Amino acid sequence: MAPQFDEYGALKAEQLERIKQRDSFLNLNIIAIGIISTLAVQVQGPGQRWLLLPWVTFILGWAYLINDDKVSAIGAHLRSAMNRGEAQLEWEESEKGFLSAARRQVGEVAVFLTSFVFPAVPALGLFLADIPQGSLGALLLLVAAAELILMLWLTATFLRSIVLRRRARRAA
Repeated sequence: MAPQFDEYGALKAEQLERIKQRDSFLNLNIIAIGIISTLAVQVQGPGQRWLLLPWVTFILGWAYLINDDKVSAIGAHLRSAMNRGEAQLEWEESEKGFLSAARRQVGEVAVFLTSFVFPAVPALGLFLADIPQGSLGALLLLVAAAELILMLWLTATFLRSIVLRRRARRAA
């Protein structure tokens, strides 16, 4: 039984580290939004600076999502090991809080979308309100369209991960 507990300790340590990383991406995102917004508002000139915000929120959102996925995968692995009788650890089976899992997931979706996806919408709108003319404007319009597609993809990927985690939890 000792090897299972060694694995459990190593997995819980990795899970804790990934939770810290995931949460730091959320904090970095908030700081980045503040810095980019401040610079875009204070500096005179075309609104191209707003195109930086969706890229940054996409990258940090993706990093958040990857770490969140690994945290969930470790939890699913541990629950699966317990179901096979390799270990009996009540904390892994518990609800881990007073709020229901469904309520926590709704909150998680709201925080993710509010933090990583929604800031891109006004940024793209502010860019479009001040788009430069000519070939540079056309190129930047393509960049804005790509950013919008990436944000939609990030949203769909996150929502898919919620559904898959829910299915995995039910199957365990």
